[in-house]
Amino acid sequence: EVVTFFFDEARGLKARADADWSRMVAQAKEFAPDFIVLSVMSDDWAPPREYIRKLNEDVAPVVAIFYDTISDWNTPQAYYDNVTLLVILDAEPNCAPDPKILRLWTPVDATLFKPRGERDIDVSFAGTPWASRGYFNCRLEKTSLNVVISGGQHIEQEHYQLLTKREYAELMSRSRAVVNGTSGQM
Repeated sequence: EVVTFFFDEARGLKARADADWSRMVAQAKEFAPDFIVLSVMSDDWAPPREYIRKLNEDVAPVVAIFYDTISDWNTPQAYYDNVTLLVILDAEPNCAPDPKILRLWTPVDATLFKPRGERDIDVSFAGTPWASRGYFNCRLEKTSLNVVISGGQHIEQEHYQLLTKREYAELMSRSRAVVNGTSGQM
């Protein structure tokens, strides 16, 4: 049985500077988890590194997960010495192979991402439709191209359903071009 301890619930909705990190480390120690998963969507909300180190050394192994939202490899690299394992999702860090870093970049799975036949989609977009992406996608849809716009794999939003890995791979293999970028790129 897996019992979970949610650090964010212990912290409440307090910003990083206002949180009582020592109290949360004590709560986690009392809870006695087998391991701790730290999901780092933004360095601004993650516990300060000295507390991550305390958790990893005094409470349980810490696994830090970084998503494609990480724009700079320096962010997960800064956690390296303070955690047991770094998990990098949908991003390709520029570093040598390392047993402490688990890369889970979906398109690397050769069993799913392989040529499947006709490329009948001119341009596809799969991802979270942030405002700047939405504007770009609306302009794209107004062209004479065969355009498919869908959700990605992480965040479900109105009008965009999440794709399974297989659906994501199929969309990529049927597309002549795939677009997806950050707000500054679109």
